[in-house]
Amino acid sequence: MTAARSRAAPRGYVQPSQPGVAAGPSAGPLRARQVIISGPAGSGLFVYSPSAGFGNLKATIEALDGFDIYGNATLAGFVSYAGGTLAQQMLNGVTSWYTAPGAGGPWTLSPVQISFGSPGQLNFQATDINMAGPLAGIPAVTWYNPNIPGPEVWHSLGTLTGYTVTRAQYRMNIMGEVEFDISVNATGVNALNINFSNTLAAPYLPLVSYTQGITTNLAVASWTASPPRIGITAAGVVSHNFMTNQPSGTNVGFFAIPTT
Repeated sequence: MTAARSRAAPRGYVQPSQPGVAAGPSAGPLRARQVIISGPAGSGLFVYSPSAGFGNLKATIEALDGFDIYGNATLAGFVSYAGGTLAQQMLNGVTSWYTAPGAGGPWTLSPVQISFGSPGQLNFQATDINMAGPLAGIPAVTWYNPNIPGPEVWHSLGTLTGYTVTRAQYRMNIMGEVEFDISVNATGVNALNINFSNTLAAPYLPLVSYTQGITTNLAVASWTASPPRIGITAAGVVSHNFMTNQPSGTNVGFFAIPTT
């Protein structure tokens, strides 16, 4: 019987002679064919500037949330840190942003995320999107609706009996919601509930019916019914409901409803 032979180290592997020793100010570059990092929480790659310490953490790669040896709060994944109060994380196909009161945490997930959806789909999540410009060579952002050919544009709701239509239109926004932009002027002769002449096209139909309040500049003392509102049925019928024979005023609304 022969003794079992130990497995040879991978080619190019060098066992560190002094694990955990920090590099000096004159240390040269580290060259290796493979760098393997493994271990429990706290194991990973940590980058600091101008020196290693609390508040100087710039980037990490690690499997779990935790803290480094200097007390900096860290996040799992590939993470970039800015001043200990902002972090950008890439983890499991999602890019997220976190905020914290200081380098010691705790980190709080912000509402801003970018993720990969189905093939060919990129998902944006935010409470607001600000675009600074002008963007050279790009006059505007064009949104392409995957359900129809060509770029997304406003679609007309048509006419509204008893009102002069300034705007009555809808479109799908980048979040997959249907936006409505409505402004109608009273003529003094109208029914209580009136349907716009055009119904929603098939890609814009909601799963359920919705009622959305809008505003009017008609004095409240002149109202003979509840505030004006817009109704949207699952079949795509869009209606205006306010008061019979509205004497004057403009009714306006801009809102969005989900389609899923």
